Amino acid sequence: MTARHVYVRGHGPGGRYKDHYSDRTLRVWARAIAAWQRQRRTVFVYFDNDQKSAAPADARRLMHMLNSIAN
Repeated sequence: MTARHVYVRGHGPGGRYKDHYSDRTLRVWARAIAAWQRQRRTVFVYFDNDQKSAAPADARRLMHMLNSIAN
């Protein structure tokens, strides 16, 4: 391991800066993020799929999934 932090950057499905991620993909990310957090790693997630406001909606969905895992 070279760093105590993890940086996840999403450019949208297919990497084209658009469209929403599927619930399945975000659940996979949420489980990985939760595992990294249990390892006491700081996790940064950046959504860059900003065409048609997909990024903020996907960020909210991921946050909700993470909250569900934590509770």
